[in-house]
Amino acid sequence: MLSERVRGLKDGVFGEATRFSGVFLYVWVILALFALHKKVVLPQADLVEDQVFAFVNAFILAKVMFVAERFRLAENLQGRPFIYPILYKSLIFSLLLVCFSLVEEIAVGFLKGRPIGESLARVAGGSLVAICLIAVILFFVLMPLFALREFAREMGKDKVFELFFGRRQKRKSVGS
Repeated sequence: MLSERVRGLKDGVFGEATRFSGVFLYVWVILALFALHKKVVLPQADLVEDQVFAFVNAFILAKVMFVAERFRLAENLQGRPFIYPILYKSLIFSLLLVCFSLVEEIAVGFLKGRPIGESLARVAGGSLVAICLIAVILFFVLMPLFALREFAREMGKDKVFELFFGRRQKRKSVGS
């Protein structure tokens, strides 16, 4: 009985760690690409520092996403077409990512003695239009993540994993 509990706990922890790792890696790639883009657009940007912040922000955002799941974010959209929770979660988390970026730059600027305006200029050049554009890009980039998670919730994680990573059987073509 105790060994079953330990095994169940171990399976639960492993499952959560696997889910967390997937979300973390996805968000980290997104943020790392934005940091790389920032280095190209703003040559004075520090690529190493921005990549470290991308890593830390991805970890924090992945954790925030898991906490939000515990609060049953978009639960009222269950039973509706998949597009509703996908769009809703993409919107919420793209805004959250932008807010984290703004707060992060202000905090780092504060520690380095920079004024707020100068710190905000490091986020997409400081322009409101550019910041909104980043939010829109994030909105669309997060859609596949939430789409995959909604499909996994509906079809079962094992089935989705098998579809992506399992061996596929060759199907006969129509007319053969």
